[in-house]
Amino acid sequence: MFGGFLFLEHSVYVFIQQSCTKIAVNYLQQHRLITKDQHGFLTKISTATNLLESLNDWTLNIEKKNHQSVANIDFAKAFDSVRHSQPLIKLTAYGIIHVVHC
Repeated sequence: MFGGFLFLEHSVYVFIQQSCTKIAVNYLQQHRLITKDQHGFLTKISTATNLLESLNDWTLNIEKKNHQSVANIDFAKAFDSVRHSQPLIKLTAYGIIHVVHC
């Protein structure tokens, strides 16, 4: 019985998280705060599509004999260690905080 309660609690948490994410992403898109070049958290635009797009750009540059520089940065550690107060301050600056508090 206790395990079922934890599952229900987790399911409710996931639902709330997904709902708030949709609201925030819609707000960001409506106010043009997300560019078409952002990948990884938008529907049908994943990190895999980012790599494919990048590979295509690199190939075109090689074919045109253009110079190019590439830098890959893994922000996973940075995002895992961010204090929650800092992103909330930025969300407030963009006018999103009222939307995110669902």
